[in-house]
Amino acid sequence: MLFQDSLAPGIIDLSPYWRPQMFATAVIAVDAMVWEGADEGVLAILGGHPDATQYLIRAVIFRVVMDHLCNPRRHEPPPWWPSLVHVTGQLLAPGTRGPDGGSQPRSSGKRV
Repeated sequence: MLFQDSLAPGIIDLSPYWRPQMFATAVIAVDAMVWEGADEGVLAILGGHPDATQYLIRAVIFRVVMDHLCNPRRHEPPPWWPSLVHVTGQLLAPGTRGPDGGSQPRSSGKRV
C-alpha cells in the first residue's frame, strides 16, 4: 500500500489467490508495524476476531517466506528483520493483551 497524507491509501499489490479476509487484514497490520512503525493500536483492525493471533503469526511467516522466495541469493537478513523480530515478540509475549482483547496467544482451536 502507498500512503499520502492528502489521499486515500492506494493498493499497488494485487495477489490473485484466495485467502481468508482476516489473513489479508493481518498482513496489513503486520506490515504497518514492521515497515511503518505503527504501534499495537493498529491491531484493532482485526476487530476482536477469536483467531486474530493465529492470523498475525501466519502473516509474519508469510513475509519471511515471500522475502526468501523473492531474494534467494541474499545471505543476510533483510534490513527490516530487527523490526519483524520485535513485532513478533510483541505478538507472542505471554500475558500481553492480544488483538482479540484476551491474553496471548489465543486460538479457537480450529485450523484457519
